Amino acid sequence: MTRPLPDELTALVAEQASHGLIVLDGQERIALWNHWVSQRSNIDSSQALGSTLEEIFPTALDPRIQRATRAALKSGTSSIVASVFHRSPLPLQSLGHGGGALDLRHDPTPPGR
Repeated sequence: MTRPLPDELTALVAEQASHGLIVLDGQERIALWNHWVSQRSNIDSSQALGSTLEEIFPTALDPRIQRATRAALKSGTSSIVASVFHRSPLPLQSLGHGGGALDLRHDPTPPGR
């Protein structure tokens, strides 16, 4: 059996990740917006946290992202939107790194934990 990581360690790992991490809570509000995403969106985590993706990207959010997000939240499973099929699922700037997949996962942890 594995022990859960302390919140501080989890936050440090998320911030140092070499890819984008966005975590949504059960109300589709942003609970995590790491440094990688902040750099490429020009949106600071302080602005993103507590907002919905629709509020952050009101005119540029691909409807497939909305559908995949809602499916992941409803089913409690992952939805993956691969960049090979959806070249720019979110309006992010490239900083010279290759694209990957956008992994949408349901976070069963209640807000405020």
